[in-house]
Amino acid sequence: MDRWDGEADACLWVSGADLTEGSYDEELGDHLAALPLVEESSVGTGVLTVVLDQADESALLRHLPRKLAKSLRRRDIRRVRFMIACRTADYPVTMTSVLTEAFGACHCVDLAPLSRAEAVRLADSAGVSGEDLIARVEQASAAVLASIPLTLEMLVRTFQADGRLPGTPEALFARGVELLAEDPDPARVNGPIETTGPQRLAVAGRIAAWTLLSGHRTVWRGRGLEGGHFDLPDGELVSGKESTTAGSFDVTARVLKETMATALFTVPDENRVAVRHSSVAAYLAARFLVNRCTTQQQLANLLLVGSPDGETASIPAPLRETASWVVAMRPSSTRWLAAADPESLAVHSALVRSDDVRRLTVEKLLDRAARVELGDMRWALAKWDLQHPLLAEQVAEVLESAPDAATQDWETTARVRIAVRLARDASTADPRLVTTLLALTSNNASHPTERRLAARAAFELDPERSAPALITVLDSLNSNSDGDHEHELRGTLLSLLWPGHIDLTTMLTSLRNPPSYLYGMKAAFLRSLPDLLTDDHIPEVLAWAHRAACQPEAVGAGFAFNDDVAEQSLLDSVFDRALGASDAESNLEVLAQIVVCLFQQDRDAPLPSSLQPDENGHESLRAQNLRRLLAQALVEETARTQMSGLNASWKILHDWKIDYSRRWMAP
Repeated sequence: MDRWDGEADACLWVSGADLTEGSYDEELGDHLAALPLVEESSVGTGVLTVVLDQADESALLRHLPRKLAKSLRRRDIRRVRFMIACRTADYPVTMTSVLTEAFGACHCVDLAPLSRAEAVRLADSAGVSGEDLIARVEQASAAVLASIPLTLEMLVRTFQADGRLPGTPEALFARGVELLAEDPDPARVNGPIETTGPQRLAVAGRIAAWTLLSGHRTVWRGRGLEGGHFDLPDGELVSGKESTTAGSFDVTARVLKETMATALFTVPDENRVAVRHSSVAAYLAARFLVNRCTTQQQLANLLLVGSPDGETASIPAPLRETASWVVAMRPSSTRWLAAADPESLAVHSALVRSDDVRRLTVEKLLDRAARVELGDMRWALAKWDLQHPLLAEQVAEVLESAPDAATQDWETTARVRIAVRLARDASTADPRLVTTLLALTSNNASHPTERRLAARAAFELDPERSAPALITVLDSLNSNSDGDHEHELRGTLLSLLWPGHIDLTTMLTSLRNPPSYLYGMKAAFLRSLPDLLTDDHIPEVLAWAHRAACQPEAVGAGFAFNDDVAEQSLLDSVFDRALGASDAESNLEVLAQIVVCLFQQDRDAPLPSSLQPDENGHESLRAQNLRRLLAQALVEETARTQMSGLNASWKILHDWKIDYSRRWMAP
């Protein structure tokens, strides 16, 4: 795009693969340099949106934060919006601080998987029964495939073509890629189609394997010297033969072009082609290696990287899904891969349906527990699926054989923690396992981390049997002052037990103030609490909030509101929930009492979000009426408490804190 003049909205789109040391100024730097300086008066009302897409494909990524900081320094960026898309594993953490300093805030977000309801709606929009489709996907233990839009589309195509879904993830992918390999896009191919579907599928496997195993991400079809760091020149893929059940064939430029014109591939820009999704690439690469009858030694050379001491080997993160597919396709001859790096396979364990391989993976995870627990913790966020018929027995044996907590070394502690995490994969509420988990939860000598994990695992396996035991543990915590880790255990217990197994009064009396330096399950529970309240809960919650804010000495060991962020946020949310109730007017008197109490303590009182104008400065008639009624209730309450009229007016007009980004919009 031309240099932005500020008059109209504009978008500067930069592809990461095009961003190099030599091209930085042309692609991005000169556009930022053209922005007015802070001390200059800018004209126009437009907004410039800068989008840096696939930043992880830039050879400049490591140095990009420094260059951006220099380009943005002293520039007027009040009407500039900056968005970066980057793989989490490659994202430079210094980028956040650079953008925060320049723009005042930087929000880092992960693209969350589709929820079940979202997947159903998307499938419905494609003309199939979403509920029926997702139910069949769940029966095939392939729900992870439905959580990603691109692989969900593959499932929809299969369901539309066949009226059913195969029974395993491997069969689902096999049929899905077959359909994607059909009918190349005529707009991307000149002339009649010369290849068959199986031929295009074989060449797609070559492309996926060559790009993944060589560290490339896209195929480059332009001039050789203009390709990026992660581009694989298309000429390198043209040579030799591939084979199908019908026989071998030459891989020519025409064959390659027709293959890349199928729905298996996307075109990020004019000269680049990429496999449509990393999961599809991983499957195609694994299929290519298996069909080539690759030997164990060859697979080890391709998929494993040895440690400097030569004692261990691991699978690089970009190849983990490929390795998992190889094991899924050849479980009997690849057990050595599960033994070499079980934690990598655990991340994609939903793909491997072999009970023998899963049992071995669990065994090796437990053997390497100390290393796994101290390693890259991203695996802990993944949904393991290591269920097999003997899993409950495997885990129970570890927990029962562990020595007393006071005499445990780190290796034993780590083994217990991994065992508890694995317990959540057990498909049935095995009585022996649930008993062992509840015993660990109730053991005051055990570390609260293990107790918290065990409580959640036991509850997920058998909630009705676990609830009474967990209530007993919560009661024991209420009898003692919490240490730092006990707050996390308390938060876990409350999130499991309320509202299904304890009443509102018990929950409120069980709340305690977490230390300001801790953020975890307790803070998460406080944040989610208002959303779980019904209108019937509001009067009791407001009475509790009044005591906690205005009579902290009467609370004793309970919860008292102070200026800590988490607790202030809870009070804000309680206000919003009370004002959002169907009979909000009946809550105004108590809300006014709490606000005036805060005024008397020289503390801030937030203006609830529900009473503020929206981002365009508009407000509903209901919000306007509620705000005026609340102001009236405040005036009456200050009169009742005999606050100075001048002081009360000042507090109501000025100490009622409005979000500064919206202050100009408030009437």
